[in-house]
Amino acid sequence: MGATKRGSADSAWHLGPSDREQPAGRVLPLVLGGHLQAFRGREPGVRADLDVEGLHQFRVSLRRARSLMAVGGGVFPDEELVLLRALSTWMMGVTSPVRDLDVLCAEMPVLGERVVPELRDGADGLSATLLDRRAVAYIGLLEALDGERYAVLLRRWEVLSTAFRVGGGEPGPDALRRAGPVVDELILRSFERLRRRGRAAMRTEDRAAWHDLRKALKRFRYLVSGFAPMYPEGSFDRGRQRLSRLQDALGRLQDCHVQAEIVEAVGAAAGGRAGLAAGVIADSLHRESATAHARCAQLWSDFDRPGRRRHLHDLLA
Repeated sequence: MGATKRGSADSAWHLGPSDREQPAGRVLPLVLGGHLQAFRGREPGVRADLDVEGLHQFRVSLRRARSLMAVGGGVFPDEELVLLRALSTWMMGVTSPVRDLDVLCAEMPVLGERVVPELRDGADGLSATLLDRRAVAYIGLLEALDGERYAVLLRRWEVLSTAFRVGGGEPGPDALRRAGPVVDELILRSFERLRRRGRAAMRTEDRAAWHDLRKALKRFRYLVSGFAPMYPEGSFDRGRQRLSRLQDALGRLQDCHVQAEIVEAVGAAAGGRAGLAAGVIADSLHRESATAHARCAQLWSDFDRPGRRRHLHDLLA
């Protein structure tokens, strides 16, 4: 298969334009297998707890795979795909508490500056409690990695990554089609889904709608980055910087909400001066979320322009 030097940023499998002529039932499983290899490659670092970036990249590899699973129903065997999607959702849930606390603990020195000097000892106590909670969450993550469900996730992921008659089940109706048109359709559908989520979010301040937009944006970006080597170089460069800025802003909006919830819960449990400091920090995060929301709306309007939509449709149609 067209092995070239241009490959996905998170895949051991090197795609090229010639792979557009291969069956989709061969190309998509190999890309999924590349994500598995990247995921397993980061597991030792997660187990050793070397740095917070290791867990972040571990989760990114899983998200890339989940983006492919989410749109691959026409290629992969349905029964196998449903099982693997459920297992990968569980795994994301297992890693989320540690990741959320990693991000919050890293930001606590800055957040602590929002507290008046008379309450700085309370902020220090809050930070210590958050680190304790992170240690407990990490033990839970290790237990999950050593458990049977994780072993099943890896086995089913490997099975679904084998080319063609995956897992003994019947492949989807698109498995025998050329990969090029199939991937074109997957990316275009993902883009249209992103636009629907964007329009829905712009009509409301509801947190869930903006979180749905963030997830749709990640899925679209991961699909584009995973399959970009199948297209002429630079095909997706237009608008990539705007997408990155939008994803960063949506991420900050989500972080503000999640961090405020964690700080409020930990502060209520800790009480005393740590509880008072938690109230100040949570209030500042809620106010920051309003600013982040306005920025997200501005960046979405800047991204969702007719010319950009026409460019993508022309490229994929």
